[in-house]
Amino acid sequence: MKKYVFILGLFLITTGCATQTEADPQGVILDAGDFTILAPSDWAFIPKMGIDSTVGQFSDGEMTLIFDYGVNAGVYSNNSVYFEDPSAYTVTQEIIDGFEAKIYVPNEANAEKPTVLSIENINDVKPCTEEVCVLNQEDFQMLGDGLNEEQMALALQIFRSVDFK
Repeated sequence: MKKYVFILGLFLITTGCATQTEADPQGVILDAGDFTILAPSDWAFIPKMGIDSTVGQFSDGEMTLIFDYGVNAGVYSNNSVYFEDPSAYTVTQEIIDGFEAKIYVPNEANAEKPTVLSIENINDVKPCTEEVCVLNQEDFQMLGDGLNEEQMALALQIFRSVDFK
């Protein structure tokens, strides 16, 4: 009987629902619902209440990355309130999970400027009805404010691990 209880317990532990699963010795996969990231093992996903988009944050208590994802998500661009001085940033374009992305990195660490991942127009074709077929263009933004050099490097590593479902 103890054998069956042990097997049942092991089954429940390995198949239970959780937002954090072991990835490898370098970190954990954190599940935000619409996407996952790979982060250090002491990080956690903290959902927040969004009105017209999915919002939340990932944090270890000292460093926090916030995100906004959806049709009405904020887009980080030259017109953004954060982007008052384009010369203060190095902007790179990359492909992350198959999407064209821009990464904005402040030229100076601790400059009270955010380090940002921005992906625009993630096309999600909604099911068609007889009358209409809606193309939903969603945007994704993740950022960390006032990061030091080590934190910026970690933010970039996490940005590049974004995996949309």
